[in-house]
Amino acid sequence: MKTPFIERVSGAADFKLPASMSREIGRIIVHWAYFEQCVQQMNWQTLDITPAAGRLALREPRVENRLEMLHDLVKLREGEWDDKLYRSILTRTKLATAKRDLIAHGLWAKRDEGWYVELTRGVWPKNLRQLVTGSRKVTTQLIPMDTDKLREATNEIASLIEDLGKLRESALAKPGPSPHIHR
Repeated sequence: MKTPFIERVSGAADFKLPASMSREIGRIIVHWAYFEQCVQQMNWQTLDITPAAGRLALREPRVENRLEMLHDLVKLREGEWDDKLYRSILTRTKLATAKRDLIAHGLWAKRDEGWYVELTRGVWPKNLRQLVTGSRKVTTQLIPMDTDKLREATNEIASLIEDLGKLRESALAKPGPSPHIHR
């Protein structure tokens, strides 16, 4: 493991990234929006409401909260699905959210060693807390970034989308009463 070093950096952010990096950032943003929409559609479907009604009635919290809501709705409706797959999707979503947010909201900078994105949120890792005092908002962190890392994030989100489809297919609703039988 590399020994971390802390260096105070100041300078202008850059927005003129190489085309390959810009392309992957765009893919990440589009893939993520699609993933969020798929989760929200599953919520609407579970509630048996139209997309228009869903957009009006349901707020759009962070995608992890939407997944938890979906889980609760499936259980409320006495449905069943692959719980192991659900937990895997939820765990991976939390990790992918952090990457997507960094890539989408971070400031980009070119240094001699390559491209970096500036992390200004969260808490310092335990191994650095003794070396850095204060908030990341004050002392930010530069995360090295390249096209391969961006492509890896895109692939992780694509895998989430694929697994969400498998989760949807695994869902079985408890059969309701037959419309021909009066109770």
